[in-house]
Amino acid sequence: RPEVLAKYGVWATTLGNRSFIFNLNCVFFNYAILGLGFGLIFSALTAKYRDIRFLISFGVRLFMYSSTVIFPMSAVPDAYRNFIFFNPMSPIIETFRSIFFNTGVISMSSLGYSVLTALIVLFLGVIIFNKVEQNFVDNA
Repeated sequence: RPEVLAKYGVWATTLGNRSFIFNLNCVFFNYAILGLGFGLIFSALTAKYRDIRFLISFGVRLFMYSSTVIFPMSAVPDAYRNFIFFNPMSPIIETFRSIFFNTGVISMSSLGYSVLTALIVLFLGVIIFNKVEQNFVDNA
């Protein structure tokens, strides 16, 4: 919601808290890189194998339920936190929670893992997309 961003942006600049804007941009950038990488991979696979779209829709739902979209990380027992943080979206969502609501668990190691995973997914997405791109016209 734009009014939330405007409210918190004005709040951050009036108090001199520039880390809010920096953290928000870093998280958006990480989210965009991860989304672009998965988008390239899924579009290349969907163009090559038509019926994979059903598997992708199931996988996206499973991916959402295995991240902290529905529940906060504080509700997860300590034994399962590493499993939840294995999902690269969980640190991003927890960082959004921490930035906007001052709740949530932020771990720099999990954010680093998320950034590294996003870069690897983007690199693999570009490679896969470039290999399949040559046959896009043949499959249409």
